[in-house]
Amino acid sequence: MLFAAGVLLIVFLCLIVAFVQTRDMSKKIDMRYIASNIAKNRLENARTIIETKGFNQLDTSFNETEVAVNSDGEVAESGLDFKRSTAVSQNYASNGRLTQVTVTVAYFYKGKWWTEHPLVMTTVFPDMVQT
Repeated sequence: MLFAAGVLLIVFLCLIVAFVQTRDMSKKIDMRYIASNIAKNRLENARTIIETKGFNQLDTSFNETEVAVNSDGEVAESGLDFKRSTAVSQNYASNGRLTQVTVTVAYFYKGKWWTEHPLVMTTVFPDMVQT
């Protein structure tokens, strides 16, 4: 009887550990998913600038460094779990008709900023207007 109780206790402890690990992984996956949406939306903002204002209007003024944003990617002051950085490189690969935009999003998880492995999205926009 004592042996069965010990085995049952071990099984319950394993289930609790598995539950906690699964919950933590789920939270981290959610944070990465939100970070990818923040980066994607920033790249879409860059595309919108090119489409509405012209290719040359997307310049280094679009750059930002560790701007605190909420889960919607909106700049805010408090209660934030994300930091977004954007880098615009005109004349990508020495080609004046290409501009590279890189968005990096770090997130706050388990009491610290995860900046060692942030989410990074990069794209290159071409100047489609023939001159």
